[in-house]
Amino acid sequence: MDFETLINQSVAMLSEFNLVVLLVLFGVCFISETVGLTIPYLLETAWLMGGYQVANGELSLWLLILLILVAQAGRQIGALALSRLGMVGSGPIERFITFLRTRTPLKKMSESPALQRINLYSPFAIAVGRFMWLRIPLTLLMGAKRKTKVLMLGVLISGLFYDALYVIFGAVVGKVFTLNPVQMVIIFTGGLTLLYIGTFAVQQVISRLKNKPPNTSRGV
Repeated sequence: MDFETLINQSVAMLSEFNLVVLLVLFGVCFISETVGLTIPYLLETAWLMGGYQVANGELSLWLLILLILVAQAGRQIGALALSRLGMVGSGPIERFITFLRTRTPLKKMSESPALQRINLYSPFAIAVGRFMWLRIPLTLLMGAKRKTKVLMLGVLISGLFYDALYVIFGAVVGKVFTLNPVQMVIIFTGGLTLLYIGTFAVQQVISRLKNKPPNTSRGV
């Protein structure tokens, strides 16, 4: 099976109701929540392609909504399962969170006057934290604090925002360009790669600027 045939079959599976696709989507989101393992490009490309296909009439809007709901169910159940672990080991979890906030770069963030005015146990704070690579620590902390409802709402907010962002971008591309499946996957994969590289580069620049020693030299 060549590359083009594989792409065409994958797009065809996504454009119609397929139980295998739903199970894979659920499993990927569940595993990502429980152990933090993700498959690069998979979800992002699926949502980009979904938005593109809806914009071109190749995919039913209701099927796309079903895919989003299945992904959300995987996240919710995975987060709930991991939070139960936090309930069992609340003492070690709280010590771990204290370590993160006092012995890592998060210390400067937690000391920020702006962040100190934010309720860290609110759904919006959970949603923002999940985009800052704090998904698993926050899930464990919410389990230790017995704040399951707050966690579930935070997971819902972050998940819907994440999915909708890629779907909308894919739909915009679909309204502007007409691409075959191979072109679509190549362009979306290339765009995601540039996004990842750009994000990493910005992080490195910010990190170096923060760690740069102040200039204490004085003119004579």
